[in-house]
Amino acid sequence: MAHRIAEPKVERKPLRVLQRGDAMVPDYQALMNRAGSTRRFLGLKHDPSQGPSFVDPVDNQTKNSGGFVKLLDTPVTVEPDNPHYTEYVKHLRDGDLWAADQDTANEAGVLFEPDFGGEHEKWAAGDEAAKVRKDRADAAKRNTEAAKKAEADAKSVKPATATTSVQPAAPVKE
Repeated sequence: MAHRIAEPKVERKPLRVLQRGDAMVPDYQALMNRAGSTRRFLGLKHDPSQGPSFVDPVDNQTKNSGGFVKLLDTPVTVEPDNPHYTEYVKHLRDGDLWAADQDTANEAGVLFEPDFGGEHEKWAAGDEAAKVRKDRADAAKRNTEAAKKAEADAKSVKPATATTSVQPAAPVKE
């Protein structure tokens, strides 16, 4: 009989993500809906007025085919009990989504980038983003000072010179 070792349950945190660039990350819950799948994407909204226009052959009216527009500064929360949670972690690691906060970045194992590449200005102006930017600036300043000190210390150390004279060994008497 095989024995099963109890595995520790890892406590997961909700992911807060922002849409990144032109990546279209599917809303897996909407796709898996049994009532009828809906084509939706995280951080994007369908706008029927977008896209190229065409003449509908049924009623001869000009219509647009529609397109997706970015929902700026609107983070999407993925709860830990979402069956597609790991898919969203993979999208974060692949660079398809921005981590909207430090906890999400830690959960996915990615760097929290508080400026979001200039895409989400309002969200980048938040308190957490400002704190991360300040901490990184302070760390950069400390590292620069330490590097300058190490460089100065290296310049002040004088290399050993060959000014010492070597005395010949005394002859050995037998």
